[in-house]
Amino acid sequence: NLIKQLVKDYKSFFKSMEKYKKQLNKFKGKPKPPKAKKLKDIPSFTAELNTNTFERIDKTHLLITLTFDKEKQYLKVKLPKDFNYEIKSVRLKFIANDIYVDIIYNKEIEQVNREEKKHLAGIDIGLDNLLTILSTNEELQTLIINGKEIKSINQWYNKEKGKLQSQIDLLQNKISKLKEDNPSIENLEKERRKLLNNRRELSGYRNRWITDIFHKITRKIADFLMETGHKEVYIGKGATESKNEINLGKRTNQNFVSIPFRKLINQLKYKLEGYGIKVKEITEEFTSKTSPFASMEEVIKRWKEYLKEKKEGDKRREKEIKKELKENYGGRRIKRGLFKCYITGKVFNADAVGSYNILRKEAEPLIEREILIDKLSRPVRVKINQLLKATCEFLLGITGRKTSWAYCKIAEVGNFL
Repeated sequence: NLIKQLVKDYKSFFKSMEKYKKQLNKFKGKPKPPKAKKLKDIPSFTAELNTNTFERIDKTHLLITLTFDKEKQYLKVKLPKDFNYEIKSVRLKFIANDIYVDIIYNKEIEQVNREEKKHLAGIDIGLDNLLTILSTNEELQTLIINGKEIKSINQWYNKEKGKLQSQIDLLQNKISKLKEDNPSIENLEKERRKLLNNRRELSGYRNRWITDIFHKITRKIADFLMETGHKEVYIGKGATESKNEINLGKRTNQNFVSIPFRKLINQLKYKLEGYGIKVKEITEEFTSKTSPFASMEEVIKRWKEYLKEKKEGDKRREKEIKKELKENYGGRRIKRGLFKCYITGKVFNADAVGSYNILRKEAEPLIEREILIDKLSRPVRVKINQLLKATCEFLLGITGRKTSWAYCKIAEVGNFL
């Protein structure tokens, strides 16, 4: 398994090198070949098992052979209820101090009658508002999933990790100042390894918590979008791209880099596709500062003209186009979470504007003006722990445009929102 993994890593390295030579601008640096590491220094490792090392012993259990000597050691894994699929392969993943068993199987996606489903939805992903969902279904209000709970545990994790790292660095400095034959080095090294182990355990706990909560959130959202007749969903991928070259400030960068938005998108994507709902990821240029009532096609066209004039160095024309874009097609953030539209003069929820612009970058939806204004102005905001307790019927109730006010009042009394 180790040799197979090494061969796989080298194949991946050679493929990356070929791409690097052809598309240099897509890489931050030159790909590096795999190198040997000490087992204690490896934070994670994956071993793919041969088919003769595992077998299904009954409907609910899988038996994995760990050793092939006289006294064989086994790992018995409990399978989910109603798991009636043929197992193709099994992977053992070592991450921090945890071992995960990945079971790979094929599942046929049920064919859904797409003619019965007609609605589209745009999803904006962020920090304070984890998911903002705006639908073309006229009966649904915009739904916002509060992300502050995830942000809070992430800040706690960064703080605790920082404390451990400072202790590790302090011990490392002490060790480096001592001579090799100093008897106290062994005790300091032992203490350092213990702190490294604590850091791994902390990371493992945080990763398990986020993976679990993301699975629960995405299952609720996928069920909700399926029940409300959606055929296509457009997800903004700006949150994943913000990790790379954009400087959003020390605190915001810390949260963006640590929260695995790619994992969230992938989990939501495969659950929606399991219901036969098409999913497309959209870049977020022209979504946050563009009026929801401006022509997206015209905005992109004028922006290309602006870039052309900027390249040619025509400062006067550059300023004219920029001013025109701002006055005729734009808007601005007037407060945290609020967007003032220059075309209508109205104030909307900024994330609702973002999710609508994500949607119409790919498909110009037909929503009546008054209904759209209502969707942009009065989103329904739900906390994560309450979303997980809510039934799909209740979500349909609180997001129903005609009944949302009454449901929201009931929810407020019951401390739901």
